[in-house]
Amino acid sequence: MPSITLVSPFFHPHIGGVESHVRYLAKNLSERGFKITVLTTLLEDTAEDEDFEGYHIHRVKPLLTLFRTPITPGIRKYIKQNPADIVHAHSPPPLPAYYAARAADNLILTYHCDEDLPTLIGDLIVWLYRNIFGRYTVKRAKRIIASTSSYARTSKLLWNRRVDIVPMAVDTKIFRPVDPSSLRARLIEEGAIKEGEKVVLFVGRLVPHKGLEELITCAKDVDAKFLICGGGPLKKNLESEIKERELNNVRLMGSVEDELLPSYYSLCDVFVLPSHSRLEAFGIVLLEAMACGKPIIASDIPGSREIAVEGVNGLLAEPLNPGDLASKIKELISDGEKAKRMGENGRKLVESKYSWEKVTGQVMSIYNEALEHGK
Repeated sequence: MPSITLVSPFFHPHIGGVESHVRYLAKNLSERGFKITVLTTLLEDTAEDEDFEGYHIHRVKPLLTLFRTPITPGIRKYIKQNPADIVHAHSPPPLPAYYAARAADNLILTYHCDEDLPTLIGDLIVWLYRNIFGRYTVKRAKRIIASTSSYARTSKLLWNRRVDIVPMAVDTKIFRPVDPSSLRARLIEEGAIKEGEKVVLFVGRLVPHKGLEELITCAKDVDAKFLICGGGPLKKNLESEIKERELNNVRLMGSVEDELLPSYYSLCDVFVLPSHSRLEAFGIVLLEAMACGKPIIASDIPGSREIAVEGVNGLLAEPLNPGDLASKIKELISDGEKAKRMGENGRKLVESKYSWEKVTGQVMSIYNEALEHGK
């Protein structure tokens, strides 16, 4: 079987959507007989070399990390010294994929999302990256993968390029409807929720582009408990805002253990992802909630609008509009039959389109075509 080097800017135990995707892609490919190496950044308290879940991890020490981007020219050196049949790079952050493009003869690029630094100097940095490093990386790639067609069509770096659409995936054996009664009893005992109370759930990093300010703003108009699961730099700001507004129906739960996530999803009445930035190109948490049989509400932005199919498995809300978000939440928590039907539809969609069995097969087809073309 071919040897594959997966280049990921960060990797387990670092937490994030790209990291999660690469981890389970590596696991599923290795289970199908591919020789997999994950090439990533060496972080504090991680080993340079490690065998993990049936594949090998090699971590490269960065020169420094600038604007959340590890500068790791050692990636180019490693690929030159350890050639693979295919190098599959994942971006952003952008520079590891660029170093891979400088070294690889058979490069596949998964373009997860555009960079977005919402300041004047940030706009300049993004423009420089796109025109210096990004265009070179895209030009060198034999095949380019994006997770949704709407995002690929609206990304400047991918204009006039052939792009294969391969969605993100979720493990349908882990994420499935489960009995949340023990979690419910514990949360009632802790005072996080009340008996019979409707629950609105958010899971993700507490960062600006996730739309958390709009989420807690809309909470004052909704008769439900809002559970916000995750950690991140906005935690203190959100705590202050919740206290200042006396939002007794909003609770920050902190980071939740992976094994408890299916119970949290199964507990909620509706799952909400109100992101409003191009940093959110898909939203794996939407798939996790769908896999657990729950209706979803997502912002009407490229990417997310293809996951939340309006009226089928969820609803779309206008970005940055707390009033519209509150209206959509109230629509679902007030109509249990509609919510149940959408949740069942969501589970069916995940099984038909977003399981790892389906997605791994799509990636393998791209690999095989690239290898055949190379011959």
